[in-house]
Amino acid sequence: PLDWSEGGRVTVIVNKPAAFRIQGLDKGGSCGSWGIDIGYHKKSSTIYLKRVLDGGAVAARNRVVHPSIQLRDGDFIISVNGVKGSAREMHTELQTAPAVDLVVARPEGR
Repeated sequence: PLDWSEGGRVTVIVNKPAAFRIQGLDKGGSCGSWGIDIGYHKKSSTIYLKRVLDGGAVAARNRVVHPSIQLRDGDFIISVNGVKGSAREMHTELQTAPAVDLVVARPEGR
């Protein structure tokens, strides 16, 4: 614990994650699977990308795009086809849509 009696000082630095768009990601050509392991909490506004799996649409896309715009483990999906604010609704969109436009946030240093 900090001893505030000595006039201690704390500096907090908050960095906004970098966000980028992925347009027209289609799961039809890759065995009908996005190939991602995701997670979210019921009241969350983002979907956490736990892992990119081999063989799905995301892995296929990652092989042909610049590394800075590849989907990576630890990224956060913040919008799916314009649906945002509810991870549950975004998850439903991922399950039902044959193609998606995503907005992805990546924590700094990842």
